[in-house]
Amino acid sequence: MTTNQQPSSTRSIPLLTIGALFCIGLTAQLYSEESASASPNDAGQWTYRSAHNYVAPLEEGVQLTSNPLEVRPQWEYEIHTGINSSSAGPARNLLGQGISPTYGETAAAVVVDGVYILSWSEATGPSARPESLTDRYHRGEENYAALKDTYYRIDANWNTIALDADTGEKLWLVSRPSASINFQSSKRSHNGIDPVAGNGLYITTSILGRVFAYDIASGELRWETTVGAFNEQAEAFKAESLEQRNLPVVSDGPFGTMRSGGTMVGNAAILSDLRGGLIALDIEDGSVLWQIEDSVMHRQGNPRQWQHEGATYLMTHSNDRVVYLINPSDGSIIWQHDTGHNPGKLIIGDDYVMLNPERDDPGLLAAYRISLEGLEQLWRFPDIQDDRTFKNHVHLGGSRGAERKGLIENGRLYIALGHPYKQQARRFGVFDMETGEELYRSDYTIVGSVAAPVSYGDKLYWQITNSSAENAGIYIYQKHDDGRMERMGEVRYRTLGSLLTTDYSHPTDRPFANGRTYLRGRTNIIALDLREPMHPSAPFTMSSGWTGFVRPVQGLMIPDADNRIDVARVEVPPRSELGVPGTTARRTDVWSHIEFPEPLPMGKAWETTAIVHMAIFSWPAQIVMQEAEGNQWRGTWTRSFPGWEETMSLSGNIHESSQGGIPGRGWLTPWLDDRPISMYSDLEDGQQRVVMNIFDSLPLENGDLQNMTLALDHDGEKVVSAVVGGFRFNQSYHEVDPAGLEVSENGITGSARVILNGDPWLHDTDWKNGGSLMGHLTLDVQFGEANDDGLHPVSGEWTLEWGMADEIMGSIDITLGE
Repeated sequence: MTTNQQPSSTRSIPLLTIGALFCIGLTAQLYSEESASASPNDAGQWTYRSAHNYVAPLEEGVQLTSNPLEVRPQWEYEIHTGINSSSAGPARNLLGQGISPTYGETAAAVVVDGVYILSWSEATGPSARPESLTDRYHRGEENYAALKDTYYRIDANWNTIALDADTGEKLWLVSRPSASINFQSSKRSHNGIDPVAGNGLYITTSILGRVFAYDIASGELRWETTVGAFNEQAEAFKAESLEQRNLPVVSDGPFGTMRSGGTMVGNAAILSDLRGGLIALDIEDGSVLWQIEDSVMHRQGNPRQWQHEGATYLMTHSNDRVVYLINPSDGSIIWQHDTGHNPGKLIIGDDYVMLNPERDDPGLLAAYRISLEGLEQLWRFPDIQDDRTFKNHVHLGGSRGAERKGLIENGRLYIALGHPYKQQARRFGVFDMETGEELYRSDYTIVGSVAAPVSYGDKLYWQITNSSAENAGIYIYQKHDDGRMERMGEVRYRTLGSLLTTDYSHPTDRPFANGRTYLRGRTNIIALDLREPMHPSAPFTMSSGWTGFVRPVQGLMIPDADNRIDVARVEVPPRSELGVPGTTARRTDVWSHIEFPEPLPMGKAWETTAIVHMAIFSWPAQIVMQEAEGNQWRGTWTRSFPGWEETMSLSGNIHESSQGGIPGRGWLTPWLDDRPISMYSDLEDGQQRVVMNIFDSLPLENGDLQNMTLALDHDGEKVVSAVVGGFRFNQSYHEVDPAGLEVSENGITGSARVILNGDPWLHDTDWKNGGSLMGHLTLDVQFGEANDDGLHPVSGEWTLEWGMADEIMGSIDITLGE
């Protein structure tokens, strides 16, 4: 991977004029697909059969991989463009990494003419008064002291960067001083205005309503303007905020969950005026072609294109629950149709649109056929509430109003159904647009928010859990001619090196082009390659790759075009086999990756130091490979722990809450203190699980001691597997090598190595050397007399020596492909 720096029938009411429509010097002629010459990457050629407008058609001959493990980073550009998370924690994390954190906007990036382009706010200028930090996720003297000179600045520049979409090389970077404003990032409300691009031009709108048009190839500013009245209001609000040193939340003043955008048709860039209206600008000079001042577009929506008989029309939906069909050549409204609550971007494709005809939330969507005469309702999802599961409903609440849960392509609707708070009902489905016939519905539930499905080649990519950078990713489906979807697997962005810039419930569109999708992380921009590798991938195993795990860790070496290893995927041991005591750690089982410093030849002898990523922590591995013999390629890996000059010794008694069969929690969480912890694996026949709470055993740099829960699975003679959960950094699992432990009918004695791993909140448990901390644990555990249920108490003593120098080794066995 290259790393770069820096059914009933209804009719609509035709409407030809509106009081607030201003036409300036245009003839009433519809734009046709032939009205302008366009390259395959120009706006008019983007598919409208997607959740947004920045999915370029897949080039002929490009084969997308059906193996999610072969989805890999192709290049990375290191840059911080925003956080958009719910608290000051991520900002302080970045500050600790030497990065000046900023709020940033959540507008979409685009890929056009082979160029990736992104715009965002960068905090600058004076800092806010601490008492102006009203959001509960930012209050507190400690937060203010850490972030007052970065994240809590009021003014903001408006930056735009352009990267070569194939290589990640920076083409140009421009900054418009003081053209935006900074915000306190609230949990569910985020601002971001999607750009418009095409015909050699990139047009971006800042949250203040300032519009900048750049030449895509050179970055030259072609023209600038504003959206009018909103800009005046926003600039006045900003001036007052600076004068009073108030840092606004995103819903203050004229703002508030502004998630709109625009589109380009012919020579017109059609933008939101950020007050619910539309403004069309001439792409040559930015002059106003026409404007609709009345509310015709939801503040979380974009105008969507509808193609009919070679001409392009626009469909919008207003905050007043009205759908409009608009002529983009002069802004005249062809018809309007009363409907229900439909926030966000409309699900539109072919000659169909899905709408919620009522105000209910969750809503039951109905299918409509679009024509120049109006909308005709074809069918509506039936109301099925088995056990109140809302089987066919779609959630349309305020905090999730921008979720687009479906797309229409070739007469079929691909959609996620079921209330998100009724997890047992949430499913993916495929339906015939003419009849409503159900062609497919998944037999598994969807966990977390889903949005913005993208149809790309013969695959369907569905964004999942956009609310969390830790768990965001995509499901990959194979489409079939009969409407079925075959789930190929999932990709979690974090495991490929991107902590996504998230905005809780509102999905931020990601562009697809040239067999890739592009991720905007907190510290980088990454191009994910979705294509089949040019050479066969090679499966491998790492013996002892996870200390205390019952089997070797699996992996997959992925070659580049020159048959060199650039990246490998590696399994993080699944909870179903690891025997994990219930923490909140890694809510889903994932595969992560191994990062190599440079591409290395497949099948050859070499040595290197690679970084093994285990989802939320990582460690350096010294890898030595031998020349392959046939299709067998073997080597070794070593993980080293440098140790401390003076180790730390701790000791104590096994806490009284420990019992052999009742999993008690060693870290008491107020809202969970009456519940036992969960175990994620079943015991094999003849095995038993012993759970021990060891208090004040995990050291922190500030001198605090935290509790851990140690789970040991044994067969009466030896410990088969082991794992630790720990308070304060319980997002990670901690490793245990139980080889030195002996089991008898009376108890467990001996020693074990314990590896204390970091997590997103505590990166380095070994604060002196960085990385994970090695400790040697000595146990003298006695089993008490079993009760009527066969459960016995556990008592005894423990000692822990932290900061031990040590190393762990294992083999790598790779099977090369033909």
